[in-house]
Amino acid sequence: MMKLTVLDSTGLVYDQEVDRFMVQSQKGPLEVAPGYADCYEALSEDGVMKAASSFGPAYFAIHHGLLEVKRGRARIVCLYAEDGRNIDVARATASKQRAESRLADPSLDLIRAKAALSRALVRLEASRLSLGSK
Repeated sequence: MMKLTVLDSTGLVYDQEVDRFMVQSQKGPLEVAPGYADCYEALSEDGVMKAASSFGPAYFAIHHGLLEVKRGRARIVCLYAEDGRNIDVARATASKQRAESRLADPSLDLIRAKAALSRALVRLEASRLSLGSK
């Protein structure tokens, strides 16, 4: 077991002993378990984190984060982290639809629209996984 702490701009989001967890780094998928080497890793702009513990799996939407593994503890500091069980699916779906419609209009800021779509898709994925869907 190892301690995993997730902090975002609002404060503490998750603080549990876990068997392992998986995140998306900028280099690709990363699985961290006890014994993992000390490191710092930049996470992908938007990704789903899965934490496996004795309480069962927990899924989080992680946005703009940095992972630190040090002395057998892991910490993720990010701009936003959302527990998949608490995501408002209707709101995330509406955000996805708005972003898709903005992408269809080349006169709008396509970079912002792509970022909004990415955030919405990750939120929906974290929620779907938390509800037990595959």
